[in-house]
Amino acid sequence: MTSSGDIVGNYATQYKVIFDHTGLDSTATGTVVTVNGSPKTFSDLPFEIWVNESTTITYSYENLVSSTTPDKRFYLTSITGPASPFTVTASVTITGNYIIQYKITFNQSGVGIDFANTIVNIDGNNYTLADLPVSFWWNESSTHNFSFYSPLTVTPNAKRYVWVSTTGLSNQQSDTITITTSGDITGNYKTQYYLTVNSPYGDPTPTSGWFDANSTITASVTSPWAGPPGTRYVCTGWSGTGSVPASGTTTSVTFTINEPSSITWNWITQYYLTVETDPPGIVTIPGEGWYNESEDVTLNAPAVPDYTFDYWDVDGVSQGAGVNPITVHMDAPHTATAHYSPVQYYTLTITTTTGGTTDPAPGTYSYANCSYVTVEALPDANYIFDHWELDGVDVGDANPITIHMDSNHTLHAVFTYVPPLTVSISPSSATIEPYESVTFTSDVSGGTPPYSYQWYLDGNPVPGANEPTWTFTPTSPGVYYVYLVVTDQNMVQAQSSTARIDVPPPVVGGKVEPIIIHDQPSPDSSLLVFTLIIAAVVTSLGSMIIRKKVRKKS
Repeated sequence: MTSSGDIVGNYATQYKVIFDHTGLDSTATGTVVTVNGSPKTFSDLPFEIWVNESTTITYSYENLVSSTTPDKRFYLTSITGPASPFTVTASVTITGNYIIQYKITFNQSGVGIDFANTIVNIDGNNYTLADLPVSFWWNESSTHNFSFYSPLTVTPNAKRYVWVSTTGLSNQQSDTITITTSGDITGNYKTQYYLTVNSPYGDPTPTSGWFDANSTITASVTSPWAGPPGTRYVCTGWSGTGSVPASGTTTSVTFTINEPSSITWNWITQYYLTVETDPPGIVTIPGEGWYNESEDVTLNAPAVPDYTFDYWDVDGVSQGAGVNPITVHMDAPHTATAHYSPVQYYTLTITTTTGGTTDPAPGTYSYANCSYVTVEALPDANYIFDHWELDGVDVGDANPITIHMDSNHTLHAVFTYVPPLTVSISPSSATIEPYESVTFTSDVSGGTPPYSYQWYLDGNPVPGANEPTWTFTPTSPGVYYVYLVVTDQNMVQAQSSTARIDVPPPVVGGKVEPIIIHDQPSPDSSLLVFTLIIAAVVTSLGSMIIRKKVRKKS
């Protein structure tokens, strides 16, 4: 001590100021709060300082604090304690209160750019294809609503997109989710095309509707399809657009749809034609069945034993007595009936006299009323048909005869005996000089006059020699043969025996001309040789006699 004096201890009042947090976890990274310009991280908190009373402190908490976990962050919801800046008048704790937020991303798959309207509604707000993907930072444990719209129609009855699934934090088309982590919510869509099916009949499969793109469709109808009685409808094929082949003729077609398409089933109307007979069942007439509308059908009623065809009727309307065949115009179901009447039969009894038969042979036959029967008389040898007797009345000699069967009849054939046709000629032989004449006469008996005549010389018919007599004048020596052929009214022929005409040659100067032997019809060869020998002997004797006479005169 060197002098007196005062020693005064001067004190200042200090207060502890604490900066802390709530809601952060160890993933928090980066500055949380800045105090008087000095940044503090999660690891610095709580941060404590002692400051003199009345000191002014400035601080700032970060509104968003990052996290080392992707799509996670911390959001400042409030600060507990005095607002910055403040003057310290007492110890105080300042707390930044945070809440965890997660990033939720909404998206779609499968929807094309041709759809421009709302795809998803999130917490009451609509989002289109242009808005997606869209992300939200949502507080942990908060709840949110979403709904994927479906169907998404691009063009009515043409193309649309249909929700098929949701992937990510939900698998529902519409859902309310509580946020516990980050993630995606994606609505997945498929493309559908509309198939228009047009068919008035046939219960088409499928009917008009939506079908997944690139799916295989087998379209078909039931044909024929029953309509009103006697009417049906027959599918003739289809017409198609889009993915359906342009046309076809079957009742089924398979195709892959990849655009708006249509199929129109084409039908024709058919009507049933019923063909009946009256009386029923006496014959089956072809033609009954189904026919296309407006088709013309020809029906022909056949002949039926023991029945006569009368007329056709169509739906009870006569088509005219005896008109057959008929044509039915199929403009509706029709019933055509062929009417027949039982045939009345009459008997024809055929008899003959001796000397022949008939065709058909004698006997009793049954024939339909008003039919015509032809009968021919066939006489035996040496008989001729004389006349017919019908029911005892002579009806002439027409042969054959035709009988109209309008009642029972008896037909009798009468035959008459005719002696055999014979003919002879005279003389049977003659010897004459050249240019001398011999006249032949004939004697004919039997057969049926009138007769026709033909004279033959040496086996050849003599032109113009057609009378019962004939005069022959030879112009040269020789041996000639003559016969006559007679034909009666029934074309029965008889030939006479052959006459021989000898025409010796004249003797001139002691020389005898040779004798010409004319052909005789079919002479026997030995007879011919014998004849030649006799002719030679006669000629020789004649020559000798002439020479003697000449000598005596000399």
